[in-house]
Amino acid sequence: MCLIEFAERASYYGSIGPFNNFINRPLPDGGNGAGAVAPGAAGLNQSAGALGMGSVAATGIVQMFTFLVSHHYLIFSMC
Repeated sequence: MCLIEFAERASYYGSIGPFNNFINRPLPDGGNGAGAVAPGAAGLNQSAGALGMGSVAATGIVQMFTFLVSHHYLIFSMC
C-alpha cells in the first residue's frame, strides 16, 4: 500500500511542471499543435506550452489544482 501511495504522489508532483508550462507558455512555432516543440533545429530554443496565459494565471490555476487535490485527498483519507 505504501508503494502505491508513493507512486501516486510521485506522479502528481511529476505532472505539476508540465501542467504549469502548458498553461503559461504559448504554442511553439512549427510544433504539432498539441504543445510540443518542433523536432530538430526548428525547436531548439523553444519551450513546450499551449495556452499562453502567462505566469500569474498559471500560478493561480496550479495552486488551485494543488489545493483541490490536497483537500480531496484529505477528505477521502478520513473515510
